[in-house]
Amino acid sequence: MRSRKPWLIAALITLTINLAVTNGSYHWLGFMLMLGTFVCVLGAYFCWKWPAVLGESKLYLAVLITNIVLLCTMKIGQFAKTISISEFQLYLIGIGLISFLTGYAFVALGRFWRVFPFILVVFTSICFWNIKTTPTPPIDVYVIQTLGAHYLVNSSNPYTGTYPNIYGVDANGDSPNYGKGEVNGNVLLFGYIYPPANLLLSIPGYLAGDVRYSQWLIILVGLIALAQLTTHSVSKMAALILVTMPAMIQNFILSYSDLVLVGLICISVYAMQHYPRISFIPVALTLVFKQYCIFLFPLFIALYLFPPSEPRKRPFKIWPTIILMTVINVPFVLPDIEGFIYSTLTHHFACPFRPDSLTLTALMYRLGIVLPMNALSFLGPACAFLIYWVKKDKTWSGMFVLTTIGFLLFFFLSKQAFGNYYFFCAGLIAVALSLTGREDENHA
Repeated sequence: MRSRKPWLIAALITLTINLAVTNGSYHWLGFMLMLGTFVCVLGAYFCWKWPAVLGESKLYLAVLITNIVLLCTMKIGQFAKTISISEFQLYLIGIGLISFLTGYAFVALGRFWRVFPFILVVFTSICFWNIKTTPTPPIDVYVIQTLGAHYLVNSSNPYTGTYPNIYGVDANGDSPNYGKGEVNGNVLLFGYIYPPANLLLSIPGYLAGDVRYSQWLIILVGLIALAQLTTHSVSKMAALILVTMPAMIQNFILSYSDLVLVGLICISVYAMQHYPRISFIPVALTLVFKQYCIFLFPLFIALYLFPPSEPRKRPFKIWPTIILMTVINVPFVLPDIEGFIYSTLTHHFACPFRPDSLTLTALMYRLGIVLPMNALSFLGPACAFLIYWVKKDKTWSGMFVLTTIGFLLFFFLSKQAFGNYYFFCAGLIAVALSLTGREDENHA
């Protein structure tokens, strides 16, 4: 059969296993699985023939079993200082409940909306459990997000604030995680590292006691939106697959904002289909949320030009989107333009090459070949445009698959890319899978 759904499900299986085993770190198995993911997303875009013996229902069962097994075997509280017996038991109960409820939702999709709210409640409990047991994850992004929100709440500029270097320095006074001259002992010589939309969305969580509460809320709404992108059962399955991915919990614990971006994209697509008058709000937030979101511009332009509805109703308003993006950014840019550009852009180009990441540059480095790292990664989006010229797929699911190909190549060819980046790609694949339901509805 020729369909992109089985290829997308297979891509999620390979990516789920990859992230659970390697978390985006250098590993021979990671490269093998990444090759499998590339083949699957290409197969999905070109709708290659899929073996009929491996039907969609078998693949859905395979990916859910994979997710549940990996959830049950993932390291518990790996960043927590201490976990009591009662806390450990509560976690096991949570994993057991989400496993049972997911299985029930799969075999009784007709009752999905009776079961899915309970799955989200258990997911919420697991998220809150991780906040309680790991109140300060040992990673710089959490520290910077928290301090950035603190500065803003206290009327200070987060882009000129002082942030600690939690990783220490070597004998030369440099840090392995930052560029040369970017640290002075235990102090970072740059400000908040993400665009203002990222900062603003962390404020509610900070006021509630932890920036990760904001991340939980956005991904929760995103999961509900993902399950309702179409009336087809594939949208429900996409939400089930995403909520049970172990990488979801791993990214949440470490406060990776890529998790939020996946939620924002789900909300944006849902709003574009059901509430086009106000959809410019999540669309604007999405497009200026992280630096690499610049590569989402072609996707959203294509979604605007080729809406799926008849008569063709534009899914979002251009000028309100541009105005909102400007309003979000300008107040933070103007006080210190040079400092803002360095913190949000120049700093990222200055970050050192990471040979421990799951990238082609790391593989070539270990083989004695040094590649032009900053320039090479931009071949990813270029390849996506080239593929589009080979086959101009104007369906929304096709556009998301093509965008996934571009991002996978961009990260794989970069000088450093870990699990959070590849989880973002998994989120794009889940959205593409959900949107295939609209094509099924149109053909019905």
